[in-house]
Amino acid sequence: RQEISVVFADIRGYTAFSENESPEKVVEVLNHYLSVAGNIIIGWEGTLDKFFGDGLMAIFNAPTKQVDHVHRAAEAAIAIMQAAKEINHIYGYDLSYSIGVHVGEAVVGYIGTKYAVNYTAIGDTVNLAKRLQESAAPGQILIEESVVSRLGSQVKALPLGEIAVKWRKVPAKAYELLELK
Repeated sequence: RQEISVVFADIRGYTAFSENESPEKVVEVLNHYLSVAGNIIIGWEGTLDKFFGDGLMAIFNAPTKQVDHVHRAAEAAIAIMQAAKEINHIYGYDLSYSIGVHVGEAVVGYIGTKYAVNYTAIGDTVNLAKRLQESAAPGQILIEESVVSRLGSQVKALPLGEIAVKWRKVPAKAYELLELK
């Protein structure tokens, strides 16, 4: 059990894009977006946990400790969003990300069976980051109040109030991440 920062990013507009393109083109574009996002996570020294469909999960502060893991996660989220805008501009696509970022405790380690094991994080912190991502509009990064509190004067965020979170009794106090110093 340890504190981590979690980033979930999912490509928005992907289903409509894939409906109108060849499977080969869809794979090419998907690999391009995910490669750029994955490289950003690695560049900010995060752990790329997994790709799932047209999305990804990353954790910061595990396995290597990072005193600034909350900042790194938020900064990586902003960089992923900017990279998607640049890819769209260059290639003329109309795809975007929705991103969720949260910080808190989770169980981190190797989880699975004797046949398949993954290094990952499990717990409410991870689930809430995913639910924030699902609630985010295309081009929007949602963060929870704990992220805003941890970043303090380093962050500019728009309060959105409480949002209902699927399968969770307590609503999240959500903010839109606008800028980071």
